[in-house]
Amino acid sequence: MEFSYKGVNEKGIEKSGSIIAVNKFEAIKKLSEDNLIITNIREVKRKKLFNVRSAKKKLVLEFNENLFTLLKSNIELSKALSLIHEFVEDDDFKKIIYSVVNDIKSGKTLSEALKVYPDYFNEIYTSMIKAGEESGNLVKILEDLYNYQSDIYETKKFVISTLIYPGILFITSILSSLILIVFVIPKFGQIFEDLQQEPPFIMAFLLLLGNGLRGYWFSIIVILGLAIFAFIYFNKKYQYIKKLNAYLIKMPLVGKILTKFDYYRLFNTMSILLEGGVPIINSLVLCEKVIFLDNLRNSVRLFNRKLKQGKKLSSLMRESGEFPIDVVSIVSIGEETGTLPIALKNIANTSNKVVKDLLKRYLNILEPLTIILMGLFIGAIIVSMLSGIFSINETV
Repeated sequence: MEFSYKGVNEKGIEKSGSIIAVNKFEAIKKLSEDNLIITNIREVKRKKLFNVRSAKKKLVLEFNENLFTLLKSNIELSKALSLIHEFVEDDDFKKIIYSVVNDIKSGKTLSEALKVYPDYFNEIYTSMIKAGEESGNLVKILEDLYNYQSDIYETKKFVISTLIYPGILFITSILSSLILIVFVIPKFGQIFEDLQQEPPFIMAFLLLLGNGLRGYWFSIIVILGLAIFAFIYFNKKYQYIKKLNAYLIKMPLVGKILTKFDYYRLFNTMSILLEGGVPIINSLVLCEKVIFLDNLRNSVRLFNRKLKQGKKLSSLMRESGEFPIDVVSIVSIGEETGTLPIALKNIANTSNKVVKDLLKRYLNILEPLTIILMGLFIGAIIVSMLSGIFSINETV
C-alpha cells in the first residue's frame, strides 16, 4: 500500500512525500525511524482502469530472474537488490525494492522484507524464500520459483494469444448479424406490409427480433448492466464461480485440464518447499492455497491431519481416490528411496506437459470451429432474407 504523508523533522523543517508499507502503522513506524514527526498521513487511492494482477506477476517474474542471476554470479544480496532497483521502471515496484534494500541493510532477511508486500509477494512465495535462506539454497529456490512462475505465465499468455483471433471473429460475426437484423431485415418487413403479405416464419422471427432491438435497445442495455452488476455483487457474497468447479471437473475436456493443472501446481510447489527444507505437513498447508478444485483441496487438507498420525503420503493419496495409480506409485517409490522432492517434480513436469498438449490440441480446433459456427449463423440469416425475396417474387 502507498501512503502520502506530511511531517516535521527534528530541525523543524516540513517534509512531505510518499512511502510504501503494508499498513498505516508500518508506514508511521518507518517514518519515525527517520526522526520524522507525522502531522498527516493517508492512503493513496488510485483509480485503475485495468486489472493489474497480471502486471504485478510479470514484475515479480522479472525480479526473480534478475535476482537469481545476480546471486548466481556471487553478488551480495543487498548489492544485487540495489542493481535491480536501478533498472525497474514501474514506480510502485521501484519504491518496494528500495524499501526492501533498506530492510536488508538494517538486518532483516529477504523473506521478512518481502513479507511486508503481500500484494506482490504472497505467503507461498515468502515461505519458499525463507526455506531457501534457512537451507542455504536460496539461489536454487529462486531459480525453481522463476521456472515455475515463468511456465504458468507463458501458458496463460499462450491461451490468451490463441483466443484473440477466434474472439475477434466471434465479435465481428455478432456485429455483422446485429447490423443485418436491426438495419437490413426491417426494410424487408416494410415490403411485406406494402404487399399485405405474411413473411416466412424465420423472416417473421428476425423482424420481431430486429424491431425489439431497435425499439428497446436502451432498456436492454440497462437490464444487461444490472444483471452483470448483480452477478458480480452476489458472486462476491456467495462465491458462485468457486462453486462452479464442482461441475467443471465433470466436463470431459475442461475437467481433465483443470485436474492436471492442479497436479502441476500442487506437486511443483510441494517439491520446491521440500527441497528447501520445509516439513511435509507445513508444505501441504501452503500447497492448499495454490489448488483450484475443491475436492482436491479438501483431500490435501485431510492429509495434514492424518500425516500427523504417522501415515504415509502415498497411502493417503491412494485412499482419497483423487489421484491416478501411476501418480501414487511414483510418490510411493519416492518415499521409499528418500527422493520424494524429485518424484514430485517428475509428476509435476508430466502433468504440465499433458496440460500444454491438451490446450494446443483443442485451442487449434477452436479457430476453424468458430469460423464454421459463425458462418452457419450468418448464413442462416442470409438464407432467411433470400427466402423472403423469393416469396415476394412468387407473389408478384
